[in-house]
Order: sequence, then structure tokens, then C-alpha cells
Amino acid sequence: MNRASRLTVVVLVIAMLGAAAGSGLYFLVHDGGNAQPTKPTMPDVGGLTFEGAFAALTAAGLTNEHHVEFRSIANDDVPINRVAAQSPWAGTPAPEPGADIVLDISAGGPTITFAELPAKARALARTFARYDATERILVTTTAKGVAYKTDILLFGPCPAVDAAYRTYQDPRYDDTCY
Repeated sequence: MNRASRLTVVVLVIAMLGAAAGSGLYFLVHDGGNAQPTKPTMPDVGGLTFEGAFAALTAAGLTNEHHVEFRSIANDDVPINRVAAQSPWAGTPAPEPGADIVLDISAGGPTITFAELPAKARALARTFARYDATERILVTTTAKGVAYKTDILLFGPCPAVDAAYRTYQDPRYDDTCY
């Protein structure tokens, strides 16, 4: 009988004795130090603020060896300034040390699609090298007009873009206007 089989038999015998005795005793089984350490899994941070999500990642031991990045995304379904999505997903193994953990933070709504952009804004968006036409776009109404925000871009008429500039938590977005 190999070591794993013996350990299983011992655990079963102890469990039966405890159940038969009705003693309520709990047993700790030691495997002789042969267990492999388990890889941490990603906690579920959906719906948390960025600060709450960062605290949960820290508690799981993931912030010292990983870069935590966040993006501000247009989202009608998740309250503003809350985690709308995470990568890697909750419950999956944590990425290797040095890898990114990405949190998408809701910038709220209302949102529109690329097809709903005014013609001039649509033409400008087509010129952006990193633009994803399938992404929802946040409509930002200011006293100077309407600007549009994706996860990486703020664009629209210059007075509206100037008025909306740096109103989002996301520190890494570009802006351009017409």
C-alpha cells in the first residue's frame, strides 16, 4: 500500500471512530510535509470600490508580486466607481508573479454604441489606432457640450473635452478633439 492509500485509510478510520463515539472531536491529519503548496486564487472583487478591491487583493497576498492596473469603463449596469470586471476572473488561479491584474472600474452611464456617435465623432474615432468599435462609450454631458469616453480615450468637440478632462479615476487615457 502506498503512502497516499495509507493516509486515506487512517483518515477514514479516525472519521469512523469519531462518528461512532459521537464525541465531537476534531482531528488534524498531517501528511509528513509532503503536501505541495496551493497556488492562491483570485478573490471576487466585483462590485467593490477600487480601494476595497485593492484591500481584498492585498489580503489574498497578491499585491506584492503583481501589478494592479485599473481602467475606467463605460457601464450602465454597475454603479459608478465600482469594479465591473476583473482579469483574471474570480476563483481562477492567480497569475504568475510579475503579471498584471486588471480591474475595470465603472465610469457609469449613459452609454452608447459606436453607431450612435455623431458623424464627426465617429470619423475621429476611426482614426484612433487602439480604438475598439465594439466597446460601449460613455456619454459625458458638460456645460460646454458632449464628450465621449472609452476605456482609453476621451474625445469630441474641444470645449466639451476640456470641460470633461480628468473627471474620471482612470489615470491612463488620452484625449483628442475637433
